[in-house]
Amino acid sequence: MKVYYIHGYKSSCKSGKAKLAQELGAECIEYGEEELVSGEIFDKLESIEEEDIVIGSSLGGYLALYSKARTKILLNPLMDPKQLLLLGPYNGFVNGAKAVDDILNDKIKIYSFLGKHDEVLAHDFKKFKEISREVYVLDDDHNFHNRRKLLFTILKELILEMQKSR
Repeated sequence: MKVYYIHGYKSSCKSGKAKLAQELGAECIEYGEEELVSGEIFDKLESIEEEDIVIGSSLGGYLALYSKARTKILLNPLMDPKQLLLLGPYNGFVNGAKAVDDILNDKIKIYSFLGKHDEVLAHDFKKFKEISREVYVLDDDHNFHNRRKLLFTILKELILEMQKSR
């Protein structure tokens, strides 16, 4: 079983959250503008297996839903890919993207971490309660600037618990 981290839009595997995820043993999946414009980002997710764990942040949270992994940890995830059209020429991505409800199934275990004061994405907390095994709402912003240490302490415990149960 491997742990993967998928960063958010305009972020990278060098970001603070990515580095902390790598300290937890996660392998970061890098992507850029070209993969989004063409929709090739979906091909990068093919190597992820069902028994793996995927942590996705923001746009990476949406992308995590596409992976075969049954366990997905979402950090302030983007839940409507059409929002990317407001940011750039992402028709290739949006045209190939599915609605979140079309990706979900009973085999997927979702753990959601949401910032109560997310200034980038508006969260439908009720929807997350419906689709998630557990929802953690932190008194923080989109990037978890104030509670990042707490976030990764919880993630570490969660991942250790999952690894022991397999």
